[in-house]
Amino acid sequence: MVRQVFFNRLKEIFEARSIAIIGASPNKDRPGYTLINSMMIHGFKGKIFPINPKYPEILSHKCYPSLRDIPGDVDLVFFAVAGNAIPSLLDDCVQKKVGAIVVISAGFSEASEEGAALERQIVNKCKQHGMSLLGPNTTGFVAMSREGKVMDNLVASINHFDSWLDGDLAIGGQTGIFAGAYMDEVMYRTNQRLGYHLSISFGNKADLDESDFLSYAGSLPQVRAIQLYLESIKRPENFFKITQELARGGKPVIFLRGGRTSMGRQSTRAHTGSEGQNPEFDEKFLESNGIVPVTDIEEFFDIAKGFSYQPIPRGKKVGVVTMSGANGTMGADAADDFGLEFPSFNQETMNALKKMVPPDQVLRNPADIGFSMIMGKNTRKSSIQAVLSDPNVDSLLVIDLAVSNSDYPDVRSTYSELESCRKPIFLVLQGGKVKDRWIAELEGLKIPIYPTARRALRVIQAMYRFNSHK
Repeated sequence: MVRQVFFNRLKEIFEARSIAIIGASPNKDRPGYTLINSMMIHGFKGKIFPINPKYPEILSHKCYPSLRDIPGDVDLVFFAVAGNAIPSLLDDCVQKKVGAIVVISAGFSEASEEGAALERQIVNKCKQHGMSLLGPNTTGFVAMSREGKVMDNLVASINHFDSWLDGDLAIGGQTGIFAGAYMDEVMYRTNQRLGYHLSISFGNKADLDESDFLSYAGSLPQVRAIQLYLESIKRPENFFKITQELARGGKPVIFLRGGRTSMGRQSTRAHTGSEGQNPEFDEKFLESNGIVPVTDIEEFFDIAKGFSYQPIPRGKKVGVVTMSGANGTMGADAADDFGLEFPSFNQETMNALKKMVPPDQVLRNPADIGFSMIMGKNTRKSSIQAVLSDPNVDSLLVIDLAVSNSDYPDVRSTYSELESCRKPIFLVLQGGKVKDRWIAELEGLKIPIYPTARRALRVIQAMYRFNSHK
């Protein structure tokens, strides 16, 4: 468990039980409406206090003229008003002994020198009175229920989500899309779903930052891996101390960097007010600090799925069962690129595999059993089990062709009936309509499915390298 001085400051936000929204609105197009509506539709049972002197009620909640008019305590205050109105309203937060504020508003250090000065004014006031600040320029956060605590799902975001699946991942982004559009896409999936226990948009990181988030998320036993999209690291020394500690506990930080290039750094200044990533934080340095670096969105979520679904490979030796010789060859090329090995199978495995192929077929790793794919479940299950059980194999990659002439009923039992060897299993499926049915049948088995061998092997590499560096 990671224990840092800022642990309790995130607790004030993620575990808030009474929330006020300054700038609440009955207008569905306004952030002050979406915030309240999101909390309600996702089952938050804490107290919600809309604040707007223009309305007596918003979304069936009594609306108050000001924060001072609310009876009782308030844990957390959202600001969805013009930035220049915030400093004068902070006195009310001080009077109510509010623990933390979230500033949705933009127009601060990311916009101008005047905005930066206003941001510093708000930060100084918060620090003076012991209030934590998330933002400004944030889209909010999501915190799912805690087992054993009186805590309901808290979806406190200006991005609307029809549904949110709890799970063993946590994600933080310096920009709102990783608590918004991309997460909406992830949550929209019906198969190969990823569940997130926490999601947060850091915004300008005027106060709370990625180190605070890592400390909080890493302390939760239900969080298995943490994803971060960052355009800058605010407190590098503290950040890397935490990632090292998390890695020792087996929790990877999957890190997508924005602003790695000169053009990228110019872009980050415009939308989050940051200067972009330090070029010294190269891949080797990041891995030595327990971090899994990735280069694009595809890897960001592919690798998160691997860590969420499967155990970490103990080594770099991959056993492959393939229904396609070409895919096996392309997989071998990818494995070589990624520094993985395709070991030779032992004699027991070879004897089992020979029963599934023509007598004159040469067998090796990858094991091409494509000629037998029309034989359905038994051939697949037996060959997969043989390779999975081989002591020379650390992880298993299955490449299957989900097409009409290899279709068979009860695809799920092929994998659900495997004897567990506590080795990770990765599946590549290629096809059309049949593939869609197979993926649906396999849902819930926690076997990650990828469209190409290269993408699957990149995940295996990332997981293996994390294990070897932690």
